[in-house]
Amino acid sequence: MRWIRRGLAALFMVAATAGSAAAGDHINSGDVLARAAAAINAKDYATAAPLLQQACDEGSGRACTELGLLYQDGTGLPKDEAHATALLGKGCELGLAVACTNAGWNVQRGVGADKDYARAFTLYTKACAGDEMQGCVNLAILYAYGRGTARDGARAGQLLEKACAQDEKLGCSSLANLLFEGMGVPPDPARAFALNTKACDAGQLGGCYGLGRAYHRGRGVARDYAMAVQFYTRACDGGLGRGCTGLGELSIEGSGVARSDTHAVELFDKACSGGEMVACGDLAKAYLDGRGVARDNARALELGSKACDGDGAFGCAVLGLMYSSGQGVPQDKARARDFYAKACDGLEPTGCYNLGVLYAAGGPLPRDLPRAVELYRRACDGEFLQGCYNLGVAYSEGLGVAVDKSRAAALYIKVCDRGESRGCYNLGVLYATGEGVARSPVRALPLFGRACDGGMAEGCYNKATLIKDRATDIALLRRALKLQPGFAKARAGLIQMGVKP
Repeated sequence: MRWIRRGLAALFMVAATAGSAAAGDHINSGDVLARAAAAINAKDYATAAPLLQQACDEGSGRACTELGLLYQDGTGLPKDEAHATALLGKGCELGLAVACTNAGWNVQRGVGADKDYARAFTLYTKACAGDEMQGCVNLAILYAYGRGTARDGARAGQLLEKACAQDEKLGCSSLANLLFEGMGVPPDPARAFALNTKACDAGQLGGCYGLGRAYHRGRGVARDYAMAVQFYTRACDGGLGRGCTGLGELSIEGSGVARSDTHAVELFDKACSGGEMVACGDLAKAYLDGRGVARDNARALELGSKACDGDGAFGCAVLGLMYSSGQGVPQDKARARDFYAKACDGLEPTGCYNLGVLYAAGGPLPRDLPRAVELYRRACDGEFLQGCYNLGVAYSEGLGVAVDKSRAAALYIKVCDRGESRGCYNLGVLYATGEGVARSPVRALPLFGRACDGGMAEGCYNKATLIKDRATDIALLRRALKLQPGFAKARAGLIQMGVKP
């Protein structure tokens, strides 16, 4: 969100019509406020500022808030975020709900005051009690993520239902996000799609972004990259950084647009510069990998830290990767674990996955396979396919969970359908052996073929074992050896056929 303005002139008119002090005013300072409003309309801030200060000192919450926002923006006055936050806090104390929302937003981000989720929670609670719907939305988000209070998805849902009912442009897209992710409430992608449509049609860019994400992920609607591009573009062009981030992700994938790491970096940079912390994390990863931009570990660390400190969970995951691998920083598995945990708590599936890998591997950290399984499940629920694949292996091999070949098969189907060669290969093995699924060499054959086409030597070898055609078998075994020169079974198979490897 941005700071909420409720124009002083408009507020004064409401108070004058009512014939008494408006909410947020403990005195009737109408004449002073009228003069201040006239000065602001004339852009005469030198005259307006002392009048606003006088009215604020006399107990006008509206005057304190307007003056705070002028200092916040640096509009006609020297920019002073600390003074702005103090004035907004005073406006809140004087009963103006919108001041509570604005003060809470500053405190939540550590702007003009120490970052303090508990205080932001208190301020948003007061704003929402005054029916300030942005305050209700922000309060719901704190409940959803467990920031400054215990995580409570049900309470978050109640607050967002209230906000959506009263202001569809504001609350519906946030409620849709809660339902899309299943954050403490049963996931309902279909309703999320309907709510985002309502919000987007009402001009709320977050709703348009939500529609782009639904089409991108194929949740609540059939996957359609062209439609994802359309809605992400609408959000991005409207100034919503998340829309630009979504377009950047499509550019990396080459889904619906030409594949271009360079263009993705440009989009991430635009969004990050506008304060979108998810994009800062994506940009950090680009610098870490040298994709679309020259590799720069120092810049990756800077951007990852910025994102992580600003609640961009993917930035925390990038920092975890850096400390886990010792890339640009001293290797430190304990710090990597902490960053991955913070990312996972922020609903970033790659954080959950990588934390699971650490617990599965053991070493510097205690090995904990059941915990790894739960983390893989959270990653899979977040549509991170490697989490689904590892969860499938866990069920297939009984690693931290009881063996369940049928559940493993369902997970392998999911990842194979999304192009994960290892999932196709493992599913082929289950069909070939009849474990967890009805035995069917016919169904196994194309799965091994997909694994082979994806670069797995074992897939080529197993496909050769199912085909009774000498020329085809020789070609497959030679391909297996090319993919994996030390593959003994493929070499032995060629020799057995009287063919030089």
